Amino acid sequence: MHIPTHFLISWNLSGICDKDRKTRIGLALCGILPDLDGLGILAGGEAFSLIHHSFGHCFLAMLWIPLFVS
Repeated sequence: MHIPTHFLISWNLSGICDKDRKTRIGLALCGILPDLDGLGILAGGEAFSLIHHSFGHCFLAMLWIPLFVS
């Protein structure tokens, strides 16, 4: 999926929590931060294939990203 898709899904799911706008933005950021490793495409196709779905899509990132955003 693309970053805008991840953002919209995260934003809509955060609406279920009935939280304030700041919390919803934080939850939406948690949905898109793992895909920032896709920016490796700027360094070329080979870098993208090495980097994408590596550090952002792992168990450690699942634990680290919410701490970073909050």
